[in-house]
Amino acid sequence: MKSILNIGAGKLRPLFIENITESYFLVQLDQMYQYHDTMNTVEMLYEAWCSNDKKDNVVVKVNEDVFNFLGNYGFQFDHIASYRFLEHVAKPDVQGFLYLLSTALKIGGTVDIIVPNYKILADMLLNEKLDEDTKHADWERHDTQLTYELLNEPSMPHASIWTPQRIEYFFQLEERFKVENIVECFEFDGRSCYLRAKIIRIK
Repeated sequence: MKSILNIGAGKLRPLFIENITESYFLVQLDQMYQYHDTMNTVEMLYEAWCSNDKKDNVVVKVNEDVFNFLGNYGFQFDHIASYRFLEHVAKPDVQGFLYLLSTALKIGGTVDIIVPNYKILADMLLNEKLDEDTKHADWERHDTQLTYELLNEPSMPHASIWTPQRIEYFFQLEERFKVENIVECFEFDGRSCYLRAKIIRIK
């Protein structure tokens, strides 16, 4: 049996969920949920699920600040997914977030991260061309993608910069994690400007 946390889940489930062969308890964490369970309710549901001999897959939704949830939820997870969320964590809060992430994950557990790859975005910016041969629609599409991935909406701005080297540096800085694999050009939601990293908690 596996316990899984999906941070900033929205309507998506973790990409690796189809490869889970055991029963799982999935916590979908997002402050956009209108209908949801409280953290205490989820803890009780998880305890009941663990004590049940015949375990079906369980999916619960939680509307909670991620820092509060990671710091106060009473159980650890086998896997954590975080897709297009880490870039919203402000630079001064990154190390605190990664520490809380490590405490919420069992030793040997994995983190699946997808973030905009600023190396790709920088290359797009530095090599963009706007001339008479550029179709207007192509330029608008390019500009919209670049502006969105660099800045996002004013109400939820991107607040930290991520590249493969930065993933390795920050996750391994305190020696709680080991970066096992990074895909530098990963297509997600129809765009190939992301990186995806698999990270293991080692202590």
